[in-house]
This record gives sequence, structure tokens and C-alpha cells, in this order.
Amino acid sequence: MDIPHLSNDTYYLSLLKNAQITLQSVNRMKGQKPLARVSREELARNQLVFEYKPSGSNSGPNQAQATISYISHKYPPSVAPLSTLTKTYINDLSLETNHRGSYVLLRTIGPPSKSGAVMNAVEDENGGCDLVQLYNMDETRDPRKILPKGQVFIVKEPFYKLNIAGGTSIRVDHVSDVIFLSPEDNRVPLKWQPRITPVSKTTMDWKEEGNTLFRDGEFHEAIECYTKGIAAAEETIKILKLNRSQAFLSIGFHDKALEDSNRVLQSDPTNEKALIRGANALYMARKFEDCKSRLLLSLRTYPKNKQAKATLLKVYLRLQEGQTGKYNFQEMRKLTLNKQMGPVKLDCADFVGPVSLQNTIDSGRGLFATRDVKFGELLLASKAFHVCYPETDGASIIMDLAKNHIQRSSGSQLISGIVQKLFNNPSTSKEFLKLFSGNYERVQQNIIDGRPVVDTFLAHEIRNYNSFGCSAPSSATKHIGGDSSENTTGIGIWIMPSFINHACPGAGSARRSFIGDMMIVRATRDIKKGEQITHAYYPTTDFDARREKLLKIWGFTCRCSLCTVESLETSAVRKKRQTQLATILKLNPVNKYSASLLQKGIQLVQSIEDTYTKLATEQPRHVVFEAFRHLAKIEQATTLGEILAVSHGALEALGYKIGESQDGVSIAQHGSISTLLPEIFHQCSMAYTLFDRPSMAKSYYELAASFYEVIFGEKESISDSYPGHFQDKRIAL
Repeated sequence: MDIPHLSNDTYYLSLLKNAQITLQSVNRMKGQKPLARVSREELARNQLVFEYKPSGSNSGPNQAQATISYISHKYPPSVAPLSTLTKTYINDLSLETNHRGSYVLLRTIGPPSKSGAVMNAVEDENGGCDLVQLYNMDETRDPRKILPKGQVFIVKEPFYKLNIAGGTSIRVDHVSDVIFLSPEDNRVPLKWQPRITPVSKTTMDWKEEGNTLFRDGEFHEAIECYTKGIAAAEETIKILKLNRSQAFLSIGFHDKALEDSNRVLQSDPTNEKALIRGANALYMARKFEDCKSRLLLSLRTYPKNKQAKATLLKVYLRLQEGQTGKYNFQEMRKLTLNKQMGPVKLDCADFVGPVSLQNTIDSGRGLFATRDVKFGELLLASKAFHVCYPETDGASIIMDLAKNHIQRSSGSQLISGIVQKLFNNPSTSKEFLKLFSGNYERVQQNIIDGRPVVDTFLAHEIRNYNSFGCSAPSSATKHIGGDSSENTTGIGIWIMPSFINHACPGAGSARRSFIGDMMIVRATRDIKKGEQITHAYYPTTDFDARREKLLKIWGFTCRCSLCTVESLETSAVRKKRQTQLATILKLNPVNKYSASLLQKGIQLVQSIEDTYTKLATEQPRHVVFEAFRHLAKIEQATTLGEILAVSHGALEALGYKIGESQDGVSIAQHGSISTLLPEIFHQCSMAYTLFDRPSMAKSYYELAASFYEVIFGEKESISDSYPGHFQDKRIAL
């Protein structure tokens, strides 16, 4: 179905409330058997109606703009070896129950459908039938490849439930609870095995079939063929392991690709393909030092290998980025502007600057400065662990009924991507699992029956506390004139920045920005050695909205310096400021300049100023700042003195102290960060240019560039945001 815009609070709150009412009724059925069961024929017929159609189809339910997923029950993943579980059957399952100690063996009887979960009608050996819902499957795979008709699989410790929309199903949230079986598997019942005995294939038959599938881009199916070929061989067949390694690389399974490469190298230490594919797997895993060592070993034996040389060059660039924090920001920004490519996953290393992870007194772990840091310095550059954008990954809504919380954007896609990454590349789990997850009780086992155990609901909790909203990669110019936090569309996890604790706008010491899937964190003021690095989780300047959001989503009441001051104010004072600001915003001159309106506006600003009892350095006057920004439109073509008075008034409202001298302009005191600061300094530079003061114009331009860099991560694209004026040779940097 098509659903309203993701920001439609009324619609989604109504859905959430109705779902919670339904859940109360559903919970009363816990432990009971269904009052009625849908017949096999009806299940199969329903699946035909909702059969998955590939993208581009002109009909069917798959044309939905977004999906809604409900989380009503959270249960742990199975950590029991399959050999310790007892087989059960569909008709023995009880509603709203996680059947610990049991497993079900199922076969699909229809075509798959997809709406959040990959679904199909299933049967067991006794003829019992129902619906199965597999959540967090690989979003890049066609559901017809995951649950085709006739697929046999095992669900460990199944959860059986009444659906919010009606009917029953076996719901599987943890991918590690599903074991897919091939037709040759001896666990497949005899009556479900193919009636016609397949022709016995040799190792080379499997190799050729796998190669054909690989060339067609069917990498998962190619891997199955190579695996069967390896199993059929009397001794290890190197070429099949190498081919399978390349297929694993093609779908991003770097752990398994490296494993196959290393197995070949055990018996053939100088195998060229094994060395290169192992190096590529290490590069994909972002283990650049290990990758360098593997490539140097390869080039000592095969000095003419062009692929090794090209990859080694990239490795040296990544190592330099990680050590120095020097990036080609211009090229990175250029890549994000390519609209045909969509959101870009940049090939860059992480940089950890003058910060270290330490325990705080009352906020868990946090990042602290390891030396004195100057305004604008790069603190961190971090590539996303995983990130999704509605524009390319699809829009989705997650409704957590227990937490009364709605997750917009691409919440489902983010979780499924994280789960798949943890399951298929378990080496990535270590850093992810370090992140805060509240009081969620974690399972202790990591590997069962040789397979990783992945707890989807733990991933949910980590996502809830650590995810960042981010804008779709594009030019920074789209954010000029507004707070970039208001333009977030994507959602992702960045590991190291997740340890930065919160402080509200004006009280923090750092700001994050995004270039592609890279998060850039810079200092917004000078920071002393040993001081904790903080930034705003929710950067609104409204005190009440800020406090409510922080408590609801992150579960704490902020006690930063700004909140401490504002908590002592009355709501009447805050309302008065907003009323006066609204009056100022209605002052619209007929011509470009109106002295009377400007004077009236300044008087109103003073009345707002009178409501504050603390200095702007302690309590940034964001309302006054907004007022001055509007007054700047009224006085934009008048005297230099008036231009500077309004611009400096806006800066001082945020807590800045500006000093001018014959040598230029300087900042004696830093204040609260706003995306409009580059524009303010730009206007001052323009004013000095108009009045033929090029040295002062240049000095203000340098400030504009510095603040632009802090707000948008880099300063190379500032000329795109402010064309023409800064090309003046008299003020060129």
C-alpha cells in the first residue's frame, strides 16, 4: 500500500495506538491454539494474489512506496545446537509463544511475497500449513531466490503468533534461526525429495555451472555450485575455492572470501589468485595494514601483477588518510554530486584524531581530547558501519509497540543490513557490539553449529541509542540558510562517533557533518586537553522539545550548562520571546531598505534581550539571532555601520565576541554554532568589499570559510555556495 509522508505524525500515531489496542487482545491468546486454521488451498491462493513482482512491474502490492513493520514481542535468538532440539509440528504450536527446545521442518507451497518480511505459505511433514515470515533477509536478493516454491528449511525455536492484520504465522526475526536445506541434504524427508533422481555431477560439472551463474551475476547460486563441487571432490580443488572466494567478494562476504583464500594458501603459499583475492577481502574488511602485507608478498613473487599494484596504491592512500586525517574533500564532494550514481559509499579510511575513549563519571564511555585542540580541527572522520537512504534503499516505518516508538526513514532496511553484515561477516561484530544497548540482556554464545548467532533485537537496541540521521549525499549548498539537521533523510551507524556524549546547542564542543557515507566531526571551539568531546544529539534550540526528545529516545534528562540555565526559566518567558520574534518576522519592507522598520525591529529585539538574565556566552540567544537574521533583510543596502551592527548583533546573540583592528577581524570568544554563520561572515565580507576595504573583506571571508568547514566538513566547495564574490582577486585566499 502507499502510505503518507514519513513525517505525518497524526497518521502514524493513530496506527501505533490501534496496533497497541490489537496487541492487548492478541496477548490474551498467549499459549492457546488458533480458533480456526486457514486451509492449504486458501494459503496458496493468497500467496498467488500477493506474489512478489520484481521492480518495474506495473501491478501488484509490490508497488508500495514504503512498508510498516511492527515489533510486538522480543525474544532471544536460538543458542541451542540443532542436535539438542526436538522436532515439533505446526498444529502443535501455541500462539504468542517462543517454543524453546523445539524446531520445525517446513517446505514452501507457493510463490513468495514481500512486505517487510519475505513470506510464503508452508507445510510440515504431517500436512499442517501456515504462513512463515522471514525478517531481515538480504534486501539485495530477489525473494524468489530466498523462499521459492519447494524450498525446505528448518526454523529453530519458532515464534508463533497472531498477526496485527489478522491470521497466524511463524515469525522469524533472527536470521541465525533459519537453516536452509539443499535437496541433497539427508534431513529432507524422502517424500519431499525430487521424484527424478538428478544426474550425478562431477566436480568439474559443478565448476562450469558455477562459472555460468557467476557470469550472469547469480553469485549466491554460483557459491552453492562451487560448494557442492568442493564437497564432491576427493581432495581439495583449488580452483573451486578460488572461484568461490571471488563470488563471496562479489556479494561483500569478505570473511568467507578470506577463509577460502587462506585455505588455498595453506597448501600453495604463493598462489597468485589466492594472494590477490585474500588482499581484496582484507581491503573490503578495512584491514589496510594486513592488506598491504599480503600485496607486498604477492608483488615479490609476481612483480608484474597490475591488479596488485593498483590495489596497493589505494591501500597507501587509505593508510595516509587514517594516519594524517588528510582527505581529498573536493573529490569526495564531487562524487556525492553525481545524481546518476545515487547515494555514494565512499572509499575512504577512518581517522581518529586527538581523542581517546574513556569512562565518564555519569555518562558511560565518552571521547576526551588527548591534547589542546583548536577551533575547526578534525577530531574524527568515520565511514558508516551501515547506512540507508529512502531514495535508494526504500522507505520504511518500524513501530515498536513495547517502547511506544516510531522509527521513520529506512529503519527496516538499516536493521536488515546490519543483521546481514553481522551474520555474513562476523569479524565486524566486535566493534558493533561494543556500542551501548541500554539494559537489554545479551545472549552469551556467538557461534552455534559453526554458524554466527545474531540477535536482531540487540541490533534494534543498539540502533535506537546510536543511530544518526543524515542528509542524502549532495552539495552542501542545499543546507545554506537552514539547519542541516532539518534535512535528514537517511539513517546509519557510525561506530566511533557513537561514543560522543550529548550537550545541547551552545554547550557542546563538536559538530558532525556528512560527505557521502563519511561522518566528519570538527571542533566548534578550542578544547582543553582532558576535556570531554560533546555534540547535540537533537540540535533543536527549543528547550521543551529538546528535553522531551532526549528523555523519550535516549532515556536521560540533559544537565548541560544550557539546560541548567533554561530549566530555571518559566514557560511564560519563553512564550514571550516567541511572540516578539513572530512580530519581528512580520516586518516586511516595501523597498529593500526601511529605516523606520529597522528601528522598530531593533526595539523589539531589545525587548527580547531584556528577558534574559544570563550572558550570551552562558545562554545563547537563539531567538535574538533569528530576529537579527530577519532584520538583515531589511537593512541589506544601507551603510557599512548598520550592516555590521546587525551582523555583529546576530553573532553576539550566539555568544561570539568579535574584534576588529587594522590587521583584520578576530574571534575573542566562540559561541553556539549555526549553519547561518558562514552567511553572516559572508555578508560582512561583501559589505567591506562594497566600501572598498579589501583586507577586511578577505579577513571576514577567511572566517566564513573556517565556519563553513566546521559546519559542512570541508571548505573546498564554499565557492559553489557563494559564487562570484569570492572570486575577487583582492580577497582571494
